[in-house]
Order: sequence, then C-alpha cells, then structure tokens
Amino acid sequence: MTVVDAVATEIDRAFLTDWTARFLKAWNALDGQAVASLCTEDVVWRDPSSPQPFIGRDGVREFVEMTGRAFPDFHVVETAPPYFLSDCARVLSPYQMTGTMVGPANAFAPTGRKISVSGVDDWTFKDGLLCGYDSYYDTVAVARQLGIMPASGSRGERLMARIQHAQARLQRWKAQAS
Repeated sequence: MTVVDAVATEIDRAFLTDWTARFLKAWNALDGQAVASLCTEDVVWRDPSSPQPFIGRDGVREFVEMTGRAFPDFHVVETAPPYFLSDCARVLSPYQMTGTMVGPANAFAPTGRKISVSGVDDWTFKDGLLCGYDSYYDTVAVARQLGIMPASGSRGERLMARIQHAQARLQRWKAQAS
C-alpha cells in the first residue's frame, strides 16, 4: 500500500510522518543527495523560482544544492500537519521558509537580505517515494524582501509602473502602425 492509497489507516499516517521528518531533516541540512533519495528516479520537481522543472534525482539534487549556495542558512518548518487528499496519492504540506541570500540565485546577485515566506507543497507519491513536487509561495513577496523588486507603494514601484505604461503605449503604437 502506498502512502495515501488508504488515507484513513494508521500505516499511511505513520509513513507520512516519518517521510516528512526525513524530508525536512534533509532539506534543512541542504543535503541534495538525501532529498533526492526520497524521490523516484523520474520525479518532476517544480518551484516558482525556476522557469523549468527539475527532472529526476539529479535535478532535485541540483535544485537543493543551488538553494544552499544562494541561501546557506535556508530553513523550512512545517506550519501544520500535511493534509491528505482522499481520492489520490497526493498530500498538501504547509510550511514557512527562511534564509539569507548570500549567493547568486538564477540571474540575481546576492543581496544579503533575509526572506521569510509561507507556502504549500503539493506532493504526489508512487511506491513510497515522491514522484511529483509542486511548491506554491508568493514570489513577489520574496522578490520584495530580497530587494529585487521595489517595496509596495514605494517610489521605485511607481517608477516601474510608469516604465510599464510607456512600454504598453509603445506596443499599442507599433501594433497600430503595422
């Protein structure tokens, strides 16, 4: 029986409790190999910080290691017990993540700023391993906390809005001219 085939049983709850503890321990150690070992060979790992999913255990390891280089103090905690979805092998797990950006992340230089953001992971299991991972969190809040995007209501945000309006007018003008 896999993790959530019969969500009402104690075995499934016990398995998920154990699996979640190992997952959080591996993540908080930024141990890409340990996180990857909890996944199927063909896992699909999606995170809003990346435009492309990470595929397979090597992809998961790469994502965890990349996160560790950017946020060496990265830490994630469960904010509520995982929720079972009764009709499929899926679990929703709310969390809070924190960290300080001291290394590059994607195309962005380190800012030295801290993040603290809530999110929800959507886990799909197959044969006791993670085969699908989707994380949902407010990327705008992360960008504002890191100083990548200006604060809400700030002069920088108003300037950014003016630039966007000018670009939109230019695109409309080009479309009308052609």
